Amino acid sequence: MSEQMTTHRFGRTGLQLSRVGLGAGGPSRLGTQQGNGDSQVEALIACARDLSINHIDTARGYGTEATIGRALQRLGAHDMMIATKVFWHDRDTHRSDTVQRDPQELVGEVEASLKDLRRDQIDIFQFHAVLPEDFDEIVERLLPVALSLRDQGKIRHIGITEDPSKDHSQAMARAAAQCGHFDSLMVQYSILDQVAEPLGITETTFAATRARDMGVFCMSAARSAFTGLEPLRQTMDRLADGESTLFETRIPDGMTPADLAFKFAAAQAGIDVVLVGTGNQAHLRASTAAVLGAPLSSDILDWLRQRYGMTDGQLLWQD
Repeated sequence: MSEQMTTHRFGRTGLQLSRVGLGAGGPSRLGTQQGNGDSQVEALIACARDLSINHIDTARGYGTEATIGRALQRLGAHDMMIATKVFWHDRDTHRSDTVQRDPQELVGEVEASLKDLRRDQIDIFQFHAVLPEDFDEIVERLLPVALSLRDQGKIRHIGITEDPSKDHSQAMARAAAQCGHFDSLMVQYSILDQVAEPLGITETTFAATRARDMGVFCMSAARSAFTGLEPLRQTMDRLADGESTLFETRIPDGMTPADLAFKFAAAQAGIDVVLVGTGNQAHLRASTAAVLGAPLSSDILDWLRQRYGMTDGQLLWQD
């Protein structure tokens, strides 16, 4: 790795977070979806600590909180910061419940997270994958409960995350960034999803987060399309015939598609933390090296922003 990981201020939270965060969700969920047990997860988190990664992003819905809690306890990693999330939708349909839930149920969700994580306090609590039609309910009915939990010392900061698989225009993220109620925002940002700050647009999600000093997590920087040349070709050729051939000519020698994707996200000034979701130590090391290593040249960065600057991420969620 060409550069040492350093911490920096995560917006108005004042937390000092590493540039890379370990993501416990996605298809891998720390490898638990591929058979990783407690010992493998513990080794992965130990690897993250060796890389000076000082925080993990998880969620109630990922099913990884208890595994993380056990691993951190065995490692004595009490200084590892935790961001977790609560999903307020029906988990089967991924749509809002037709019957409103009691906001006080949020207290039980947070208590369950604290128990599983073996912590007395959650560093960053986030409302998970909020859709535009649910945003007002989050602010009006649930945010007061979260603020009460913060006052009780059970959570330190309150954030919110978008659902990039459905809200391609990032309507919720912009609303959350503009309202001033949240300390952090998690958005998808990648070569094929630059909605948070399209080239030539001034009224953007990142402009709003900067104005309100919010901390910003980037998820899905190197989503499935960038995991290898074959998925990249399939995705790019859905964008336009022959697009993959053109795109491959722009990948510098010795760089993988994932390296390119992570470096692209790292170059975005509006992003504080690039999350890497993996269950594989080698992948974690390579992705961290990409984020921290030599940046993309201005020529490549400008070409990627100009050619794909108006893409909205829909291709990243197509089978």
